[in-house]
Amino acid sequence: KGKRYYYEGIPLTINQKCLETDDKIKIKTLLYENNIPIAPGKFFTDPKKAIDFGKKTGYPLVVKPNTGSLSHHLTCFINSEEELRKAIKISKIYRPDFIVERYIEGNLYRATVTGRKHVFICQKDKANIVGNGFSSIEELIKIKNNGKKRGEIHQMNTTLHKIPIDDALKRNLKTQGLNLKSILPKGKKIYLQDKFILSQGCDIINCSEDAHLDNKNLFLKIANILETDLAGIDFICGNINKSYKNQETAVLEINSLPYIDMHQYPSHGKPDPVAEIVWDIVLNNLDGEYKPQK
Repeated sequence: KGKRYYYEGIPLTINQKCLETDDKIKIKTLLYENNIPIAPGKFFTDPKKAIDFGKKTGYPLVVKPNTGSLSHHLTCFINSEEELRKAIKISKIYRPDFIVERYIEGNLYRATVTGRKHVFICQKDKANIVGNGFSSIEELIKIKNNGKKRGEIHQMNTTLHKIPIDDALKRNLKTQGLNLKSILPKGKKIYLQDKFILSQGCDIINCSEDAHLDNKNLFLKIANILETDLAGIDFICGNINKSYKNQETAVLEINSLPYIDMHQYPSHGKPDPVAEIVWDIVLNNLDGEYKPQK
């Protein structure tokens, strides 16, 4: 009693005949064939062909490895051939094949579908602070880092992390004409990191209740196309409260082992009981022959 257990994965997709969802190009092709909105792009191994494609498509662009990497080898908002060449080199550090696609403007959301009928949605917001008119940027970071929900940068048993004051953050401030001693006007929000990486201090905002029904149905449709009881869907749009039919949107990728903790421990909004529902499905499946949830 009272002992805590940690698991490396989620035993919800065992024995399911689901696709290799981490292969981005296969998934993009399948989604396109089923009229799911995606960012226009192509798969490459040859940098020269990728650069030619980039010129024809037009900037801004995104480059990312075909599988994995947790955004560490992804480059967004590429606006020149020089930036494109650099982004391709970064992506090929991880693996030889990569994707070049058009950059879609908007907010980044994660929708997790469990049992093909439960949808949980949150917004991932890059590390940021909001000015109060008198505290320096460094002081504002320390205030945010002192929040009880935030763990250390490399702490494993936490969802939210402290914002690291590192060289990348300082470079980001410099491009905005700021430094750690700068004082922001009251209400002014600035971003401190370029990527949506949790360990860099992202905010997680619960959106499950406010998301438009069309968007929830879209995510359910994707889970059924993939024939999986667990899918994490990265989705970009201007406003999750509006139907995807009435704005530019794109499904960026699908995760076969999504980080459900984001819904359970948001920085803003109430927690969603996603872990409880996952375990209800798992325990139900243990009672006899496994059958995918309908």
